[in-house]
Amino acid sequence: MPRPKAPCGTYSAYKRHLREGTTVDAACAAARDERTKQVADDRRAAKRLPRALSIVPDVVEPDPERLERADVLRGGLTDVRAAIAIVRQSEPARLAPLLKEMRELARELAEIETAGSAANDSLASQLAAARAARQTGS
Repeated sequence: MPRPKAPCGTYSAYKRHLREGTTVDAACAAARDERTKQVADDRRAAKRLPRALSIVPDVVEPDPERLERADVLRGGLTDVRAAIAIVRQSEPARLAPLLKEMRELARELAEIETAGSAANDSLASQLAAARAARQTGS
């Protein structure tokens, strides 16, 4: 049993008129005009939305030359997390690039911290730690 046709005065009925090649009546033309206006308004509203990172409150950043790379990465990670919290509510479609940036910052920070802790340990303590890890894993 086929679905009933949309009544005249709707956008669906306007499209049906075009598809069937029949004359578009005034009610369907008005529905088309209303739909066109609504789509244009939605596009204009989307353009007015603030950019993802521009809606994060401005933070006074210290001089990056005086900071270590890890401190700069921690600050960037904090900023990206704040942006994610805001964007998650307002513009979910812009969330993916921020999540990718957060993962990259976290990965780089982990590499720096791992390298820093390994450099500070003596060879004997590194060997003892590796030995202990092997024994607990066996």
